[in-house]
Amino acid sequence: MVANLRSLAPKIDELECVLNNNCVDIACITETWLCENETPSSAVSIQDFNLFRKDRGSRGGGIDAFVRASIPCVRLSNIELTNSVSECMWLHVKPFRLP
Repeated sequence: MVANLRSLAPKIDELECVLNNNCVDIACITETWLCENETPSSAVSIQDFNLFRKDRGSRGGGIDAFVRASIPCVRLSNIELTNSVSECMWLHVKPFRLP
């Protein structure tokens, strides 16, 4: 699932319902408007999901990824786009079955 939520914190309960009711395994959220100093990860965590955050540090922007806890996933910190105006976060996700 991909969604532009424009301020995640007040919508976290609704997002949790959408993820669970639609059996979503991975959700990528843009425009989270989160700041690590103001909103701890515990305030926007969802049960049975691992949260990966990349806050912009200023008002607006920010991206989050919610990955179901049963899916092996790690954040790749060694990949950065230099001189880029886009926000990106790379995750290594191992599917249950590979072709």
